[in-house]
Amino acid sequence: MRRLAFALLLLVGCRPAYRAHPLQLDARWADGGPLDATALRGQPHVLELWMPNCGQCGRVLPALDAEREGLAHDGIALWSLALTDQPDDAFAEAAQFKLGMPVVTSEQELLGPNDLKTFPATLYVSAQGIVIDAEPRAAKPHDIAERARKIFRAQ
Repeated sequence: MRRLAFALLLLVGCRPAYRAHPLQLDARWADGGPLDATALRGQPHVLELWMPNCGQCGRVLPALDAEREGLAHDGIALWSLALTDQPDDAFAEAAQFKLGMPVVTSEQELLGPNDLKTFPATLYVSAQGIVIDAEPRAAKPHDIAERARKIFRAQ
């Protein structure tokens, strides 16, 4: 019954309220070094989640990367997080996309109380490291950037 209600909300363009939670992330840089989670504090972030060999991800990431400078001008950082147990493949694919945004990988299951299961997906992370909203399906990159501006302007 709960899944049916959620599906109906998605069909009519609504979605249930997002439950904010601290971002807990076990991620790695291309050199294998761990990402210090404090790197995501002090500035709001858009964290784009993707998986290697995901066709939709391959279309969204480069277009979203084109929004990076505008977001940076507004004080919002844009990062990419590849969810994979094959980080070398993810970094190779990211290199093909010629992304300017930082790219990290993680093997961890995602993502707390909101169970994002479709990719690409977008997390909006406050300057305090709290995931305050998420887009559980692919959105247009310009819409992601505008939503980030709206969310972080309201804080």
